[in-house]
Amino acid sequence: MLGIVFAVLGGFAFADADLVWDDAALLEVHLPTVQSWQEFWVLPEGFRQWYGENQRPLSLLSLALDNHLWGQDYRGHHWSQALGYGLVVALFCSLVQALLRIWSPQGDPKRRQAAVWLAGLLFALHPTHVESAAWLSARNDLVSAALFLIAARATLAALEARASSVAWFFSLAAGAASLGSLLAKESGIAAAAVVVLMVALVQPEGSKRKWGLALPSVAATALLFLFRGGPQLPSLAEDVGARWFGALGWQWQALVRPFGHRLFYEPPAPEWGYLALAFWFFTGLLALAEAVRRRPWWLFFWAWALLTLAPSWAVAWWPLMESTVADRYLLLPVAALALWIGWAVSQKRAWATGLGIAAVLAFGAGSLRYGAVWAGPPGKLALHMSEAAPTNLSIRLAAIRRCQRAQDAETLETVFALKPEPIETPHQKGRLAAMRSLVLYSIGDMQGASEAAIQATEQGPDDARHWQQLGFLRYQIYRSLVNDPKPGQEIPRLLGEARFALGTAVQKEPRSYRSWFYLGRTHMALNELPQARNAFLKTIEHGGSQPETDWARSLDQIMPLPPQGWGKRVEEAKQRARESRRPAEAWHQLGMMLKELYLDTVWLSPQGQGPAGPVREARDCFEQALGLQPKMVEAHYELGLVCATLRDWPAAKQAFDNTIRYGAGTVLAHWAKENLEGIATEHAATEQ
Repeated sequence: MLGIVFAVLGGFAFADADLVWDDAALLEVHLPTVQSWQEFWVLPEGFRQWYGENQRPLSLLSLALDNHLWGQDYRGHHWSQALGYGLVVALFCSLVQALLRIWSPQGDPKRRQAAVWLAGLLFALHPTHVESAAWLSARNDLVSAALFLIAARATLAALEARASSVAWFFSLAAGAASLGSLLAKESGIAAAAVVVLMVALVQPEGSKRKWGLALPSVAATALLFLFRGGPQLPSLAEDVGARWFGALGWQWQALVRPFGHRLFYEPPAPEWGYLALAFWFFTGLLALAEAVRRRPWWLFFWAWALLTLAPSWAVAWWPLMESTVADRYLLLPVAALALWIGWAVSQKRAWATGLGIAAVLAFGAGSLRYGAVWAGPPGKLALHMSEAAPTNLSIRLAAIRRCQRAQDAETLETVFALKPEPIETPHQKGRLAAMRSLVLYSIGDMQGASEAAIQATEQGPDDARHWQQLGFLRYQIYRSLVNDPKPGQEIPRLLGEARFALGTAVQKEPRSYRSWFYLGRTHMALNELPQARNAFLKTIEHGGSQPETDWARSLDQIMPLPPQGWGKRVEEAKQRARESRRPAEAWHQLGMMLKELYLDTVWLSPQGQGPAGPVREARDCFEQALGLQPKMVEAHYELGLVCATLRDWPAAKQAFDNTIRYGAGTVLAHWAKENLEGIATEHAATEQ
């Protein structure tokens, strides 16, 4: 029941949370480049350079399935995430129920059931779990945790089974789940260890200890490490002790006092490390003493917490937490706290009931406060994460991109100006300049953005993303000049620079479908049609179900402009828009394609005046979209652009006014204001 409740709550609360930090790169850039089942195991080179040497095929398959089912409608992805969280909560409750039944077979069933509910609420409402329910990049934690809990629950079923065949069936199921947990995330290695822990410390009344039931889980984990291949662990860091010490301090602080500034907060003060060390040492001694007295549950809770902190052990090799830490690492360690209080409540400890209820209320309030940040406007979370770790460049970039996606120009500028400024680490060369480029592009300063992008390529010449950004910006500057009556040699130079930068990007990352897409459009603008067709075919090959793939396919079909039968294809596309389940979006998409096609080829025509057919058709498409959805900000803005191209100044002004009216505070509204100023100047010059 609790699983269903929290799945529904998470779905409704976070359906519109969109993408945060790694989400966009994972779902929109790298995952579409995976072209076979084998590549979920051995990732393509560009994906591996970004993702690291992690092997998480089950988690990636889960996200790929969401991409297949929902495309870029990320509400569907978030519902999948919420359902996964609900499943983890339900599995945890089932585990608590079985443990209490084994440890207290003579206990009051009603008291035991109340303890299960209280432990389940503590687990589900812990503030550190908001990220697991809301953040799509936490999918690997959810998948691994679900399989981890299945392995633990199957082990209990094997221990309780009276028939040997039934016990071995559940033991094999636990082995398969342990293997799956490890294939979802590296921290799943703790699953086999917890299975051994259960066989050692959880013994049903009247039964003998059955060590053999742990064999499938241990063997599956060992065999995977023997045969999986892949990279070996690098040598230990010189400051491994300090790293482990700091990680323990963060974990202990987040477990017992999860009410600070959540999401990518900086590591705690060293004092927390001393407290954590003292806590684990003295509680370990107490747990061992209790185990000697044949009360093994204390040792079980202690060992569970320590084993499931496995993600932090990786700081010995990689600087995972050198600047920030994330709550999603604590999905399973929190279970130890909830198990302990649930067990104490089942034993009629008066203090435990009061403590449990107080913790549920406090955790619920903390989760409500933090959940409101994820469920609120996109800019709210962007500002929240930047304020939490202001010097972290990756987080500041992620916040800026989130504002761009939401077209929130006001928050974007606030995030960019936030002090202190982010610090560029040695492995982030060029990222600070890339951040400036993104911001300048968002406020319409194309030339400044392009200069910052050039600086990024000079500082980080091996990063394909910097070259893609530079090529995209040079191409966009060309697009802003195509209607200039005196472009001179500026346009050929810009297109040549765009071609070089995008060509460099695809050399460094051959599966970058966005680089191929804009390279194809650049070739098309240069009238290099064979090269354009090849680039569009590469886009289709590597782009999966991304929008660029459909655009590339459409552009490939109608080159050159206008080909024989072009008008017929446009009519067929219009008919598909009429029959679409989302006709307004379909009309808008068709209008965009026609407008882009016109602008990609207009400068090749005499006096820069290309055939007006496509742009007139585009105007009709945008008007059709607005007839169905009058407040579509994007359609108003694009309608303004095509009307300005057709020199219909009154219609362009009205469209830009509507953009400002319906999209107040967005990037498009900011651009609309600049276009209105340009229209006033152009209109006055025309009248003279």
